[in-house]
Amino acid sequence: MSTHPRVPRFIFFLVIFLTFLFLIGCGGTPSQTAGTFSGNSTGSPSGSSASPGNNSGGTTGTAPAATLSSVSLNPSTVTAGTASTGTVALSAAAPAGGAEVAVSSSNPSAATVPAKVMVTQGQASATFQATTAAVASATAVTISASYNNAVAGATLTVNPQPATPPPSPPPPLPPATPSPDFTFGVNPASFSAAQGGSVTATITTAVSNGFNSAVMLSSSGAPAGASVNFNPASIAAPGSGTSQVLIAVASSAPAGTYAIVLTGFGGGLAHTASISLTITTAGSPGATGPLHGCLLTDSGHKYQAVQFSLSAAATLPFDGLLFRGPTCDPAQKVDEIGFLQPMQFGGFGWTFWFIHFPDQLDTSGIWTLGTDKSACIDYSTAPPCQ
Repeated sequence: MSTHPRVPRFIFFLVIFLTFLFLIGCGGTPSQTAGTFSGNSTGSPSGSSASPGNNSGGTTGTAPAATLSSVSLNPSTVTAGTASTGTVALSAAAPAGGAEVAVSSSNPSAATVPAKVMVTQGQASATFQATTAAVASATAVTISASYNNAVAGATLTVNPQPATPPPSPPPPLPPATPSPDFTFGVNPASFSAAQGGSVTATITTAVSNGFNSAVMLSSSGAPAGASVNFNPASIAAPGSGTSQVLIAVASSAPAGTYAIVLTGFGGGLAHTASISLTITTAGSPGATGPLHGCLLTDSGHKYQAVQFSLSAAATLPFDGLLFRGPTCDPAQKVDEIGFLQPMQFGGFGWTFWFIHFPDQLDTSGIWTLGTDKSACIDYSTAPPCQ
């Protein structure tokens, strides 16, 4: 067993105490290893750029102020009278109290906007309405906005209202259903009769649209001394037919011209026709002898004619009627001359004839001169003119 020199105990404890003081002087603790962190109170690894006393590791600064970023319109083209929605946008959220953005229109007569738009605190945009009015043609309007020394704008196109189309025509009315009816006429409508004489006329009726009723005949307006009679007195149902009118003039009837109204009444309807009657005094110039029906031969053709002579010059109504067939049926009338218009005649012989129906002898005629009226002349048996 070897032996070693003994170290005094106080020396051993002195060494330990000095070592402890050394460590405290270097900023360490007995449990830390020197050089592991740089001087960063946050415990950052060696080489970090954190500054003493800054626990965030960043740099403290002020946020940039918001400015106007843009103006937009939706839609950007409208028809006059409709609105567009505008939007103003900021570059950042509006500050406390909000951001008041000024807005204007380059043409207020076409598009109007509010003078200002408020962007609420913390928001970055706000909307407004651009209202439009009538324009004559497409009109471009600039909508501008400004805020915090920044200006932006957008173009709004306002088109005129389309032309109003004309109103549609009303639907056509349904065709009217024709009512049952009848026609009423008299021929001739004017004649003369001497005092003590008489004249005749023919009433003709025709029905339409299902009319079916007898037609009663009457007259009014005849002068004193003149009587009007019908044969027949009514036209049987359905109402188409003829009736002869006989006007007899007494010798005491006053001379003059009178309007006589003939009326046909049936089926709740009434129709009238007027005739003009001229009454002449007895002894007035007239035809000497009868109105003589005859056939006039000219250039190898035969024509339906009448011959008569006057005792003196006179102005008298004259008429000639031509019918197909031998009976002077009014429904078969094909021609007429004179029409009872007053004509001037000399006091000598006269011949009148129809020129449009040569050699057509299956015809008949009635002639009237003043107060004289011929019987029905059958030209198939008429003698030649003298």
